[in-house]
Amino acid sequence: MSRWQNHLATHPIGPLIGEFPQLLVKAEVRAGVDSFAATELARLRKIIDRVTRGVDTAEPALIDPQLLTDLFSELETVHAVLGRYVVSGRAGDLETANEFATRLLARLPYIPAPPSLRELDDVRITVEEVQSLATSYIATLDDDRKELLRRLDFLQGEAQAAVRAVESERKRLENSFSSMSHQFLEQEGARSSKFEDAQATRRELYEELKTSITEQASGLIAYFRQQSDTESVRLTELRTRAEEVVGAIAINGMAGGYKTIADREMRAARVWQLFTVASMLGLVWIAYGTAHGVQQQEEFHWGPFAVRVFIALAVGVLSAFTAKQASEHLAAERSNRKMQLELTALVPYLESLPENDQHRVKSELVARLFAQPLPALSGGVSVKTDGNAADLIKLLLEALAKKE
Repeated sequence: MSRWQNHLATHPIGPLIGEFPQLLVKAEVRAGVDSFAATELARLRKIIDRVTRGVDTAEPALIDPQLLTDLFSELETVHAVLGRYVVSGRAGDLETANEFATRLLARLPYIPAPPSLRELDDVRITVEEVQSLATSYIATLDDDRKELLRRLDFLQGEAQAAVRAVESERKRLENSFSSMSHQFLEQEGARSSKFEDAQATRRELYEELKTSITEQASGLIAYFRQQSDTESVRLTELRTRAEEVVGAIAINGMAGGYKTIADREMRAARVWQLFTVASMLGLVWIAYGTAHGVQQQEEFHWGPFAVRVFIALAVGVLSAFTAKQASEHLAAERSNRKMQLELTALVPYLESLPENDQHRVKSELVARLFAQPLPALSGGVSVKTDGNAADLIKLLLEALAKKE
């Protein structure tokens, strides 16, 4: 027995696990008919059984001694708490024991176990499949080798037949050469002169053909160079047109966005103007009612008069607020509408400018459109007020005076 097996066999975790069945029986007797205690004890029994199986089937040579020490410490804690429940009968001790037992579940995957029969069968099946594939591959290689040897034999036969044919042709040529050698000597003079004439003729034809081919090649090179320049110019023009189209689309899209915002601000301004008119009419009606009531009364009363004045001030504050909102929305509508008209007229204007001026105008446009502070509301006038009724009525009168 190795020292690893001795370590596992002599570790105190074994005797401690052996004490749990008897202790669990005592706890069940103590629990009696308490359903809560029975449920907690059933979970504890399952966890202890799982730890027992893990330790019993652990691989001694692979298990970590520190893991055994940690398991022993936590099992000892569970044992002590369960023993305390057997003595006291408090259900809280069972909850505490279950909490410590839950920690054991996190350590169970780290207990190394020997491979199961199913895993061994999977390994055996895999080895058999590999052996089958290797046998099939070796048989295929043997068939390929036999086919290559057959083709090699065929090529060797063809080569030997070719060698025999060459040898026969060589002998025939030697015989022909010996039979015609004297004729060659007789006709050498005439053949030499004819050869020189034919050589001169071939030289002339070669020079003519060389000159023609050179001229055609030069013409083709010039033609392809011209076509390449033409295509390059055309591609440059197409790219320029594409950039112009993309720029026009982007500018028109921005103009459409400003138009949408301007229309929305106009509708909001109209709504606030309607509220302003309605509140002003209400204010006039309250003022008229107050004046008419004072005339009809024989004796003046401060109470009703103060109430009507307060209502009139409230309606006046509402009128000032709605008028201010309408003014701000109108200012936003004018600003966005102006930007829309400028962007709409920008594309025809850019088309009439040189390319360098177009790039300069676009750069200035980018600096103007992006990363700019928001425009001042109320027509660019900074409005300062502390929110009281007097300031709001003053702002309302100023806005009405500007409109007039």
